[in-house]
Amino acid sequence: MILIAFDLDDTLFDEVEFLYSAYRQITSVLSTYNETDSEQMYRIMVQDGFDALISHIGPSICQAHGITIGWLVETYRRHTPESLSFREGMEETLQWLSADKDISIGIITDGRVGTQTAKINALGLNRFVKPGNTIISQAIGADKTTPIPFTAMMSAVPQASHYIYIGDNMGKDFVYPKKLGWTTICMAGNGRNIHPQTEHPDSLHAPHYVAADAQRLRCILSELINKQNKQ
Repeated sequence: MILIAFDLDDTLFDEVEFLYSAYRQITSVLSTYNETDSEQMYRIMVQDGFDALISHIGPSICQAHGITIGWLVETYRRHTPESLSFREGMEETLQWLSADKDISIGIITDGRVGTQTAKINALGLNRFVKPGNTIISQAIGADKTTPIPFTAMMSAVPQASHYIYIGDNMGKDFVYPKKLGWTTICMAGNGRNIHPQTEHPDSLHAPHYVAADAQRLRCILSELINKQNKQ
């Protein structure tokens, strides 16, 4: 069996979609307190962030309704999107992989349990990922700057003979899976990443492969799966 684990944000879907969904929920609440229409408040957050929104609303309204940066951040983290869209071709990739009985799909993601679970549910990832094959950093008390999320996945799927990790952050996603003998693949940025994707030229941080899109990812995975099956 081959275990293929995916990062979540900016790998399976564009994290900015979650951001925009949260902004919509925030403005729906704030529009009941403020005469400014929802679209204007939404544009302010998209362009300039929470500080600009607080300044726009004004201290009297903010104080009267408990609108603070902390409240905005918590509303962002706790909101539940109705739906999220996969990055182009990634849903088809998961469907293709899940059809192979010798492949197990997993998720390894950094973040808060509530926030990441809301994203997972909005994407419908439970169609492809078995219970127990999802590792969220807050739940285990360690993130991907340590080997713990990867060893936890290996413990969850001990029957696997080969492990593959697909992520997007060259600063932290590939160091420890490589040390543990995993094959690593980086999904190249598509211009929508919230955090700029910076390359690390040293061999410690660099992935084994880089996929420009889902089509290229499937080609790489096909080669790796065929190679593993021949061994």
